[in-house]
Amino acid sequence: MLIGKVVLAKKNLVTLFDVAQHVGLSRTTVGAVMSGKAADVGLAQETVEKIEAAAKELGYERNYWATSLARRSSDIVTVLLGGLSGNWGDQIMFSISQTLTAESYVPFLAADWHDPILFEKFISATIQRRDAGMLCHSPTGTVEQYSRLIENGIPLVFLGDVPGFLSGFPEINSVVWDDEQAVKTAIRHLVDTGRRKIAFIGANHGFISDHRRFAAFEKALEEAG
Repeated sequence: MLIGKVVLAKKNLVTLFDVAQHVGLSRTTVGAVMSGKAADVGLAQETVEKIEAAAKELGYERNYWATSLARRSSDIVTVLLGGLSGNWGDQIMFSISQTLTAESYVPFLAADWHDPILFEKFISATIQRRDAGMLCHSPTGTVEQYSRLIENGIPLVFLGDVPGFLSGFPEINSVVWDDEQAVKTAIRHLVDTGRRKIAFIGANHGFISDHRRFAAFEKALEEAG
């Protein structure tokens, strides 16, 4: 019985220099087209099409990491969540992806599952890649870890309240939904449908919203009589 073995030959990477030589133009001109900046330097459409056709013919693929190194930043935005249970993660990633890709950013989804070791790996990778930013909804991190992001110039935005232990960092932003109105609407619906014994099941992850929701629950019950 013969067992075949398939060996794939490693393909030599086609560089900007190769494309430039092929079309007889400078590497700078070809680089402007490949990075989407042809209009910024006033290149004719005929030149752009010539370069794009040559790049396709030669099999050129943009070296993402070399470009990021030159710019000292990538176009990746890490979305770090504590987990992906339920459909919350799916819904929020859909909206985030729509928004980021429309602005030419690439979303990178990560979940630490409340594991400090995983969280550290994602923080380190974000800094090493020089990501354009991080959107975070995880209670796992420490002051030291978040400080490293800020010190390395990585914009940080929390989905929901900023954890209380980070209140001293004005550089950190957040996008917050109206917890109080949501709780009030839920209580009003239950009361209007005849419910009288209403319980509250919540969490305490260290976010201000954890306490705000319960306070809103008590207030809504009091107002409902």
